[in-house]
Amino acid sequence: MTWPTQLDYQEALAFPAHCFTDRELGSAKLASLGHFGLPQPITGNFANVYRFKSDGSGTLEWAVRLFLRDEPHRTARYALLAALPRWPGCLLPFEYQPEGLVLATGSFPLMKLPWQDGEPLNAWVEKHLNDRAALEALAERWGVLIRELEVAQLAHGDLQHGNILVTPENELRLLDYDALWAPVLEKLPPGELGHPSYQHPQRRYDRTLDRFPALVIYTALRALAVAPELWYRLDNGDNLLFRREDFAAPANSRAFALLREVRVLRPLVTALQEACTDPPERVPALTRYTTYTT
Repeated sequence: MTWPTQLDYQEALAFPAHCFTDRELGSAKLASLGHFGLPQPITGNFANVYRFKSDGSGTLEWAVRLFLRDEPHRTARYALLAALPRWPGCLLPFEYQPEGLVLATGSFPLMKLPWQDGEPLNAWVEKHLNDRAALEALAERWGVLIRELEVAQLAHGDLQHGNILVTPENELRLLDYDALWAPVLEKLPPGELGHPSYQHPQRRYDRTLDRFPALVIYTALRALAVAPELWYRLDNGDNLLFRREDFAAPANSRAFALLREVRVLRPLVTALQEACTDPPERVPALTRYTTYTT
């Protein structure tokens, strides 16, 4: 079966009643349209997300996630995730519909989630570069979120700016569960390998999966709170201060050198630099560092 292209999806979504098997989605309307009146998605590497709202009052809104390629374990993965007894509040509830979208070429899967307003982490950070209190508060909320995942025995698997949403209330929500780890998923391969600007050089798919990227993000937030000028020296539009090269060779890293110039950051930066060369399973939990203050 040929997998749909983005154009296939756009053409089908113009007529929700004809393409969705879900009753709510079938009677919904697209919330945003792009050029030539075509559906305007939020694009990603593995899926596109479309915003729908209920017909009539429009008080109910959904995010519909359509996959850009096949993945043999996807249906099994989401069936196991849907059956988990504990689903933390930082993760949006979801419905995985294996044949939720019907096209002329066949039936294809989709994810249906409640629509969540917010901004990607890097966009939010850029807007708050001169607000130290806001950045420090977000760093603390980040530590709480990571602890929430650990208590639920989950690891997101692809913690990065594009998968972290800051809501209008400055709460944090995580998107994209294709790489998520849980004990029931141990025998399945991850659906994704994670954004390289956040992952450990020796990444392992186990319960410690999030520890390194969690520390990367926490370090970046703390650093920008006290030295916002680092953004203009290290941002490339697709990172949060660090890049894959920094983790592969931390001793030669420009980012680590610049951060170490800020005296109050040195203990935290040293911890991250050492984590780059330690085996990933030896990276300590973020709770060790969240008492770090500036």
